[in-house]
Amino acid sequence: MKIVHGCLWLVLSTFAVDDFSESVKLANDSFSQVPSYIIEQRKNIVGLWVNEYDSKNRIEFKSNGTGVVRYASEPPENFNYQIVNTTPQCGYQLTQEQLKSSSFLQTYEPEDATTMECKEIKFLSQERLIYVPVGDNPGNRVIYIKSKIVLDKVKE
Repeated sequence: MKIVHGCLWLVLSTFAVDDFSESVKLANDSFSQVPSYIIEQRKNIVGLWVNEYDSKNRIEFKSNGTGVVRYASEPPENFNYQIVNTTPQCGYQLTQEQLKSSSFLQTYEPEDATTMECKEIKFLSQERLIYVPVGDNPGNRVIYIKSKIVLDKVKE
């Protein structure tokens, strides 16, 4: 009888731990430290973006954190990405004041996260995106316009 009771206690306590873990996860998601503007930018970036000055230069961001860079008829280059507002960014330390209104696009090769590149990004609207490589001259900004055309369907 003690063995059956002990097994029953083990099974019930396992379910209790699973339920507790799930409720903690939901609570953490609800009280996330991610600012709402970052969450909104993560949604807005999904789609095909065309360079304002060179329509052969296109970047497609997919909702699963992957993307593709295309230039003219050259082979496409795949990458992974994330949008964050943390410091440091690619070796550059940012002040707390800078972090309040900044967001950064981190891109890296799918097989090698150590090849990360960081760009400060700003959405002028849901259809216009500016980015500047972190540590670069702001005059070297690149402007992309969101296209209505989607080249690849998102596979998640």
